[in-house]
Amino acid sequence: IPTALAHCVGNIRLSALHRMTEADFNDCLSANLISAFHTLAAFVGALRDARTQGAAVLVSSVAAQIGISILQRGGNAVDAALATAIALTVLEPVSAGLGGDAFAIIWDGSRVHGLNASGRSPLALNPEKFSGLDQMPELGWDSVTTPGVVSAWAAMSEKFGRLPFKTLFEPAIRYARDGYHLTPLVARQWRSLHSTYKDYPDALAYYYPRGRIPELGDVLTSPELAD
Repeated sequence: IPTALAHCVGNIRLSALHRMTEADFNDCLSANLISAFHTLAAFVGALRDARTQGAAVLVSSVAAQIGISILQRGGNAVDAALATAIALTVLEPVSAGLGGDAFAIIWDGSRVHGLNASGRSPLALNPEKFSGLDQMPELGWDSVTTPGVVSAWAAMSEKFGRLPFKTLFEPAIRYARDGYHLTPLVARQWRSLHSTYKDYPDALAYYYPRGRIPELGDVLTSPELAD
């Protein structure tokens, strides 16, 4: 959206001999937004189910299918969102994981609910450890907080969910055990991680269990995560 807006504003500045009217600007913005969303659609999974009138839009088309399947099993929007979030810890481990945080804003039909499940600092951590630093470290154990994402899943399921909490983990467990094909976007992200974690052998062992960078189309499994 910012790119489309900048393009049209740039047209105004470059058109010294032509005054762009409001209608011209709106037409320009609409055309560029449509182009932007068409480009975005090439990289995301967007599915709509006619029977439930529900939709799921994620980077992973497999995760989108999981969201729709949860709706078809009688789950609500929160159930679908949780099941897809859980599945992404398997399908996109480079951007989602059990050690992460979560935030949510949920409309229940009458009021808005907010949830802050950001990680807390470890209880035994001494603040003096970070004295003299201009910012928090981005890598290593000093950057790790107590994970909050699983507590967020449990809280949202208990308060708003319709299906049993255990049911929401079934798709993720299945893909973790049986495997899934690595997609182009995740493959590119995975490759970029190697240089980031090159000095952290435990991280390399987790992300590169075969001793190499996963390639597009590889079938990946996470049996320990499934267990």
